[in-house]
Amino acid sequence: MSFNLTEDFRLGAAIVRPALSELEMDGECVRLEPKVMALLIHLIEHAESVVTRQFLMDEVWPDVVVTDESLTRGISEIRSALGDDPKSPAYVQTVPKKGYRLLQKPQPLNLQNAQPPEVAAQSPQKTKRQGLMVALVFLSILVAGGIWFGQRAAESESSPKEPRQVATSDTVKIGVLPIESLSDNSEDGYLATGMTRDVIQQLSMIPGLGVVPLSSMMEFAGAQQSPRAIAAAVDARFLVTGQIEPRGDGFRLRLSLLDTQQNIQLWSQNYDRSLNLFFTVQDTLVREIATALSSEIQLGAVLALERGQFNATAYQLIEGAEQLRRNYNQQAAQQIEAQLRQALAMQADNPVAHALLGMQLAQNLVSGWSQDTQAARERIREHMDLATKGAPRNARVLMAAGIGATMMGDHDSALRYLSDSFALNPNEAHTLAELGYAEFRVDDNLDACRDKTLQAEQLAPNHPRLAFWSYRRGTCLFLAGLYAEASETLEYAIQRNPGYYHTYFFRSLALFAEGNDDLAVESMRKGMRLAPELQKDDFLNGVLRFGVPLGPGLAQFEKAWSVLVSQG
Repeated sequence: MSFNLTEDFRLGAAIVRPALSELEMDGECVRLEPKVMALLIHLIEHAESVVTRQFLMDEVWPDVVVTDESLTRGISEIRSALGDDPKSPAYVQTVPKKGYRLLQKPQPLNLQNAQPPEVAAQSPQKTKRQGLMVALVFLSILVAGGIWFGQRAAESESSPKEPRQVATSDTVKIGVLPIESLSDNSEDGYLATGMTRDVIQQLSMIPGLGVVPLSSMMEFAGAQQSPRAIAAAVDARFLVTGQIEPRGDGFRLRLSLLDTQQNIQLWSQNYDRSLNLFFTVQDTLVREIATALSSEIQLGAVLALERGQFNATAYQLIEGAEQLRRNYNQQAAQQIEAQLRQALAMQADNPVAHALLGMQLAQNLVSGWSQDTQAARERIREHMDLATKGAPRNARVLMAAGIGATMMGDHDSALRYLSDSFALNPNEAHTLAELGYAEFRVDDNLDACRDKTLQAEQLAPNHPRLAFWSYRRGTCLFLAGLYAEASETLEYAIQRNPGYYHTYFFRSLALFAEGNDDLAVESMRKGMRLAPELQKDDFLNGVLRFGVPLGPGLAQFEKAWSVLVSQG
């Protein structure tokens, strides 16, 4: 190569600036993670030659053990930045079972009268690229590492129309440390957990404020680090700390707001109230926190949270159901359903309980755990209708309705619900990931599915549904016909949650489609060990009800199933 790749150079229609870890297309600049830039440079050094996946992993991550998914993510970021279509690549070509080949040769910027090659005409419109720029900032290939209705959302004038942007690295962030329960009775812990969850949700609805996800803050429950150290670990400036103590029919709550940058306490308050004022206290303290923050940063208005009256027993059952999702399987699903039904027996008009139960019933239907399909569909619609009418601007309710609609194959309604939920709460990573999947199913936008699921992982790397986001991404890749990349992504989902049989079977379909029969059969065998009573048609019909075509590997899948069953 006749020039120095540490200096700026042209690659097709792009200008690459290695020193700044930056790439420019159509006058717009996007920053790449250092590892992603290193990956691109290695491809450029071997332009027009096939570079194996193992070589790239060894070169870019020499001292770190990584999976194929890390490399796949990096390639995806490069393609997104260049506006490259993996089905008809102009820059990075996938060579099945081998690696990648860069189709463009680098050119120095100082060539006289240099013009961008014809590939510029193939790049997407600038308006589309601008939409990608925000998402790419958040992607990281070093991230370490649902569910699930039918009626369309009503379009009222009060519904949010334009989603706000996800909090960027420039947004000032606040973290809420798990509120400490001072009760000797472990059953009272739901008040502390629920208070933490609700305060995070309400703060997340304030425009201009980034909020650290609950799953990330739970890592610091009982931690002995200083507030400044914790804030630095989650990239937040402000921290909320507190304690709650149940007292008969009431509770005592103490909260403080710390500015770790200035090392001062901005606000502190004690509340001694009856339990029926639990939600009222939350509304009050969030307004007071926002008022205290407004002296330091500019924020939008605090939005009211729709959720009905507080019922302590129903609230405890709902919180318990959420905790069960952390180790999700059929038994957990049965317990979740039972607890949500108990919550509705205590409080029949609870919109959150209706939404979560409808979502769980939809997941049961797709998983093949429902005995009467038609009756299940009717119950799902009933619960979702009651939820969305009871709380049409509750982000949690709308997210559940959107996930339920996705599970029922109503992707237009799912996109509407999830867009409205994300507009209300742009800090909720699960909504973001599901929104990316919905955009793919409605608009065939693979970049949206890839980018939003990866962005969700970066926002909430400790989220209990992290594996499901990889599953979603694998489904998008499968439907796009990218079977090799789909199988790699689904294997990554399995590494995160090895106890869910569905992922093994779906990965086997992708492996059969790419011609990797041995690995496909092994993946099937593992899935059958996890679900020995499952019938082939139950799984396949569940996937079809989910609206996912089974692909070219179906015949081999059915044949292999029969062989494995005969072998015992």
